[in-house]
Amino acid sequence: MVKSVTFYGYPDNCPPSAQPHSLGTGTYDNPITFAGARDAIGDQGTIMYMETFKKYFIMDDSCAECEDDWRRDGSYHVDLWLGPNHMNPSYSRLVGCEDAMTTEHKKATLNPPRDLPVDTTPFYDADANTCMKHADPCYETCDPDQECNECDGQHGSCEEVAKVFSLSVECFQKLNPHIDCDEGLHGQQFCQGSGCPLRLNFFEVV
Repeated sequence: MVKSVTFYGYPDNCPPSAQPHSLGTGTYDNPITFAGARDAIGDQGTIMYMETFKKYFIMDDSCAECEDDWRRDGSYHVDLWLGPNHMNPSYSRLVGCEDAMTTEHKKATLNPPRDLPVDTTPFYDADANTCMKHADPCYETCDPDQECNECDGQHGSCEEVAKVFSLSVECFQKLNPHIDCDEGLHGQQFCQGSGCPLRLNFFEVV
């Protein structure tokens, strides 16, 4: 039994990026990426089936919160890939869909048989900007007190790093007032924002 099921996608990865099976449909031969605690789940490439969603998933990634939950009380936490393999300014419901789909106490089977029922309906339909559940649109506020996904390991000027995260320089500076943009980033921790797009386009400050 999985105690916590969360979701993630392209824009709230650190840095924004796709996963190996980000275009998976949920069949056994084309599973969807998930992240978890390696000590709990096993090696990369482990297949998992979730009856609630009628989808197969494959372990492609580790998850810090999943590792923490396993070490703290032995509870299973999996982070399922929801987003497409890129980001677009029109994807205003992607992060809201991650929140709406989050759930608890769901049955999961590791190393399942390949002939279980499958529903290939996507969690998030990028073309229509719709979620399997109701999800309100969200936009980047550039306010670190409202929502701040933390990231590190980036090097370069504020302009270069902001562009990677689809932020304007002004928005990046609002999110990270502690960073001296005259010196740039040298791997230190910073706020990458919420993963929601800026209004109108990625490079316009809200």
